[in-house]
Amino acid sequence: MRLAHRLFILFAAGHIALVLALLFLPFLEPVAGLGGATLYLPLVLFKSLGLPVFGRTESGGWSHPSGFGIVLVTAFWSVVWLLAGYAAEFLARHRRPA
Repeated sequence: MRLAHRLFILFAAGHIALVLALLFLPFLEPVAGLGGATLYLPLVLFKSLGLPVFGRTESGGWSHPSGFGIVLVTAFWSVVWLLAGYAAEFLARHRRPA
């Protein structure tokens, strides 16, 4: 397995672990907005492109992601972490000796 793919798994698992930790560990409440940001920032980006990523909203509340929105967020973060893995692999293979 390529280094980039192993790094992708590591990055994605770390992202999932971070979100789960933010959901279930009460002492992380001051930084819990990070979990929401990892979901809603890509959704806002896709919404600005005109894609239907939010479900029907109730008056005065946050709108929940649609099924399509969840698929897009998953694809977005998969691409981000895969590109990060390829970049790290490239840098590891092409670093200059000291």
